[in-house]
Amino acid sequence: MNTTVEITHREASGCVILDIKAENFTYPQNAILKNHVAHLLQAGHKLFVLNLSQVQLLDSYGLATIVSVLKMIKEKNGTMALCGLNDTINYLVEVTSLDKVLEIWSSEAQATYFLTSQ
Repeated sequence: MNTTVEITHREASGCVILDIKAENFTYPQNAILKNHVAHLLQAGHKLFVLNLSQVQLLDSYGLATIVSVLKMIKEKNGTMALCGLNDTINYLVEVTSLDKVLEIWSSEAQATYFLTSQ
């Protein structure tokens, strides 16, 4: 099982896009995301898109990390959207009712448009 996580960020349409590349986004690798976002928040960024299109598997720790990151961002008056969820991850989000809490879009363009049009 490949547990390597690579997180890169770039700016697009006034948002920070976090591209997460991980076959399995599981504990303890997902702590990398929290650290990455914390640094970006310190730099003054407020609008975040988590691009999960290159994540195959997300476990409960990964889901908890995403919720924790959302909380961190909201505490700094920011907002976050997700895009690129595969069917398995989308199902997990729906089963846990986190689709009521998280903004989920099929494409990066839709997510950035949502964030910048608020």
